[in-house]
Amino acid sequence: MGKVWTAIFGFLGAVFGLPAFDIGGTEAIVMWSIAGFFAVLVISNVALSPTCACHIRTAVQTERLSAVTRIRTARRLLRRIRPLIEGVQGSLSQQEFALRLRGTDSTGAYAPEAPPVVSPQPIDAPPVITRDNSTGQFG
Repeated sequence: MGKVWTAIFGFLGAVFGLPAFDIGGTEAIVMWSIAGFFAVLVISNVALSPTCACHIRTAVQTERLSAVTRIRTARRLLRRIRPLIEGVQGSLSQQEFALRLRGTDSTGAYAPEAPPVVSPQPIDAPPVITRDNSTGQFG
C-alpha cells in the first residue's frame, strides 16, 4: 500500500509542479508550494521504510494488526512476541518445519494427521425416539 501512496503523491506533485515551469508570478509560487508539499510526502513515505500488513492467526480467527504498517515495526514486534509464542507453543527446527509443510514425519514417511473424532450426538442431547418396525410402536 505504501507504493500506491508514493505513486499518488508523486503524481499529484507532478500535476502541480510541471505546469509551474510555464507560468510565473504568484501562481507559480502557489503551484511550487503544493508540489513541494507532495514531494515532502513522497520523501517521508520512502524514508519511513517499506510498508506491510501484519496479521495474527489463531485457531479461531485471523486478526489484522492495523497499528503495524511498516516492516521495521513488524520485525520489532516479532522480536518481542516470538519468545512468548515459543514458550506457550514450543518451537520447531527448520527441518521439522519443512517436513510438516510436506506432510511427512521425521523419518520422511507420510504421516497424515488423524481426523477429528465427532460424536454422532452432543452429550447433552435428548434421546432419539425411533419407531420399532416389528411392532409399529414408538419407543
